[in-house]
Amino acid sequence: MTLYDPRGDSVKREVVQALLEGKSGDKSVVRFMTPADIRGVAALTHEKIGGTDDSWLYLPASRRVRRISGANRTGSFQGTEFTYEDLSSLSVERYGWTYIRDSRVKGEPVYVLEAKPRYRETGYSKILISLHRSHFRAEKMEFFDKAGRKLKTLTSSRWAHLHGRFWRAKKQEMSNHQTGKRTVLETENIRLNMALYPGKNGSSRKNLSEALFTRRALEGM
Repeated sequence: MTLYDPRGDSVKREVVQALLEGKSGDKSVVRFMTPADIRGVAALTHEKIGGTDDSWLYLPASRRVRRISGANRTGSFQGTEFTYEDLSSLSVERYGWTYIRDSRVKGEPVYVLEAKPRYRETGYSKILISLHRSHFRAEKMEFFDKAGRKLKTLTSSRWAHLHGRFWRAKKQEMSNHQTGKRTVLETENIRLNMALYPGKNGSSRKNLSEALFTRRALEGM
């Protein structure tokens, strides 16, 4: 993760993310590994398809887990251009959808769709999503603030096709048009279905469990 200010000066961080998909909503943990002053800081999110997500922040300095209120979920996540709201998946049921037009992103054919949040605690009036016409992956997402002004753009690239079924971006860049700041995520390793990958000593791995996505686990990691 690289954070750029309007002058182009940058700060680098390393993060690890774990995600557990579920029918009622996904659960995720994002944890900072470097630099030393932010190591161990972590965010836990439990999505709720029919309501506001539950989010918690763990600060190792105080060894306490703090709940992120619905209103605060629209704020910056640890100084990045991503908000706590952005850490949640883009669940179809949580938005009202409208087809806008056909277009292209870097030569790739896309459908441009408008998604308007149906949940109350949001920082966005709408999101324009450029969805690849064949692979159905989000090539670009444009976020508009509550006043209808263009706020941020998320562009995804370096796509990996995993298990012959799933597309995942290995590079994502969130640019803030109102502040001139941006955050770039470059992923080194992506694993889907952990049991399919051997462990360090060649032993079999276990898939992620619900126990890893609790407040207790957040404190103990």
